[in-house]
Amino acid sequence: MKRWTKIASILCAGVLAGSVGLMAACRRDQTGNEGDDVVQYVVYTGGGNIDGASRVESQVNKYVEEKLGFKVKLTFRAYTTYSEQLGLMLNSNEYYDMCYIGSLLTGNPYSLRANEGYFMDITEELPEYAPHIYEALNDDIWAAAKIDGKIYGVINEQIFARSTGVAIDKEIVPDLTIDGKPLTQANIDAEGWTYADVIDKAMDYIKNDPEISKDGVVPQSTLILGESYDTIFMENYSFDNLGTATTYPGVIRATAETDSTKVLNQYATPEFKEFVQFSMDMYTKGYLRKDQTVDIVGNQRVRLCGTYQPGCESDLYSQVGREFVQFRFGTPLLTTSNITSSMTVISRNSTKADKCLKLLDLLYTDKDLYNLLALGEEGAEYEWKTGEMLNAQGEYEEYDYIRYINGNSYAVFADWAFPTMFNAYRKQFQPADMVEQIKKINEEAFVSPGNGFAFVPDASVARYQQDCDREISIVLQQLLKGSYTEGKTADDIVNELNGKLAQNGLNDILTAKQTQFDAFLASKA
Repeated sequence: MKRWTKIASILCAGVLAGSVGLMAACRRDQTGNEGDDVVQYVVYTGGGNIDGASRVESQVNKYVEEKLGFKVKLTFRAYTTYSEQLGLMLNSNEYYDMCYIGSLLTGNPYSLRANEGYFMDITEELPEYAPHIYEALNDDIWAAAKIDGKIYGVINEQIFARSTGVAIDKEIVPDLTIDGKPLTQANIDAEGWTYADVIDKAMDYIKNDPEISKDGVVPQSTLILGESYDTIFMENYSFDNLGTATTYPGVIRATAETDSTKVLNQYATPEFKEFVQFSMDMYTKGYLRKDQTVDIVGNQRVRLCGTYQPGCESDLYSQVGREFVQFRFGTPLLTTSNITSSMTVISRNSTKADKCLKLLDLLYTDKDLYNLLALGEEGAEYEWKTGEMLNAQGEYEEYDYIRYINGNSYAVFADWAFPTMFNAYRKQFQPADMVEQIKKINEEAFVSPGNGFAFVPDASVARYQQDCDREISIVLQQLLKGSYTEGKTADDIVNELNGKLAQNGLNDILTAKQTQFDAFLASKA
């Protein structure tokens, strides 16, 4: 099914107009500004091939110029170096108009950099020039973006309420039981099973299945722990890291049943010790191999998704070629870090805030433009297919979905880094009501008492955070790779880590966080 009719007519009409004045538009002034009719947009990429970026940029420009009367200069920067390059760009006062930023960027989260004055206050401009985005998100969501009551960034709409997700090969799920009870979401919720319980049971089944594990040896990369491996225990137990990098010490227990205003060291909790033991067990039981250096896609059968999100099974199918069932652990939680994990900010030096916001609002409302930037061109990056899927009534119904074309040259792999991932074209095995499911989770989530608060350390405490993070990262990498010293117990690892944290300013970090958080709570009273 062709979905390119509307955008194709606009592109054809804009070819001549797009070429007129091209040289003038590309001239820079001495600050690096491309000119009043060009918005410079720094784009985050998730690791895909972007050899075709100039081709896609050309099509984006034709479309945007026809709709809004200006052009866009796209600068793509990879996730592996984005945080470092962003820091250099900000500290050197390099010119740009808008860029991606998120709490996932260690050392460069939105709240910290906004407090330092790098971004434009768009509190007044946002509802005027991006009304659709502004009106779509409720007050709890916008609260996370506010610094002293002012908004300095546009929140990219996605799943905000975070909980842990574990995906398991659909073929083995019917055979999995714990204490004689089948593995279902209802039983996980009723019995209080954790991510560790379920992953351990699934891997035990796989190790003892001779068709999967020859001679009881689990194939390399059967278990994939993913990028959020180090913070799974925090999402499973609803810890809020109060707006800092996820590994920095100092959290609250953000549940209705706990004293959720007390800042504590998450690395001294029973939950962290459980995580350490789980990590060690994965190696000692042979579920992970210490020589595991290659992510062999086809072997995957159990995957830690980091965040539970309806419809993510589709991406796993695209990557692995195997159908998965996803399970949720923990209470969906709204926090400053979760909400501000994906944002777009406008430079304090930009003179084009109105154009930036108009462009973001167009990306929010125009599915064709959004998918052109996020996915690429139909026929080059993806094609439309028709399939069948069970609906809520248990009946098969036909639906249209996109399938990526092998060897395509433009794959940003970060559609969530643009104004709304809800604009993305439907993929195979995504339920028809996926967006509604995600919105329902967002709307019904537990709102942390720390939502809207972001800890901003002074120079000495910031240094302590970095020192502690160094020690924490060493231990997490040892657990991830199975390179911890043999013979050590989980208690040994936890006690040694906390001893080093104490030597590197842990108490100063916790005290400073508690003081700022108490002031935040008092201001809301």
